[in-house]
Amino acid sequence: MKTSLFLVVFLMTFFIKAQSQTVEKLLNVKPDVYFADRDSAYADPYYGLKKLIYGNKRFAENKSISPRQSEADLKNNELGQKPFATIIGCADSRVPNEIIFDQGVGDLFITRTAGQVMAKASYGTIEYGTVALGTKLIVVLGHESCGAVDAAMKLPDNPPGHVVTLINAIKPAALKAKAAQLNDKEELDLAVRSNVIEQVALLRNL
Repeated sequence: MKTSLFLVVFLMTFFIKAQSQTVEKLLNVKPDVYFADRDSAYADPYYGLKKLIYGNKRFAENKSISPRQSEADLKNNELGQKPFATIIGCADSRVPNEIIFDQGVGDLFITRTAGQVMAKASYGTIEYGTVALGTKLIVVLGHESCGAVDAAMKLPDNPPGHVVTLINAIKPAALKAKAAQLNDKEELDLAVRSNVIEQVALLRNL
């Protein structure tokens, strides 16, 4: 799978903090700016990430504008879509992507599973977003207090049903975090970050 840019974003307490200074310096993010042009975001993945950062900044500071969410916007998208980013996120109901990034109808192409664990259907979804819809930015999105990662941290012997698929996919990150011998919260945060990196590595090796 080829794309112009592949970035890892870790969402912590609903605000991007992981390596934020490095990322913001690279993207020339301004502290007093809250908006980035959508057309440029679709054309340029660096600009697309900047748009997500500014949207999350609006959300975190209670300045959300909920753009492109009217009935007219829904009708305008009937003939097609041109999302500027593909997001691979967790199914956790507390992390609604359009809300935390303050985006609207047609902006984001999203695939979500518990612990953002990926399988063939996820890969096909990502490829469709890139090839058919032209998204140039792919974001693998983890979040604080992820229940799926927390479950994997307990290393259960016999997870029920298909949950075993999730646990096994997250287990490498869980083992890495446990080996660090941190406190419980720090271990979970490290496991979430490690799981995001693990999922990115899987995508790169497709």
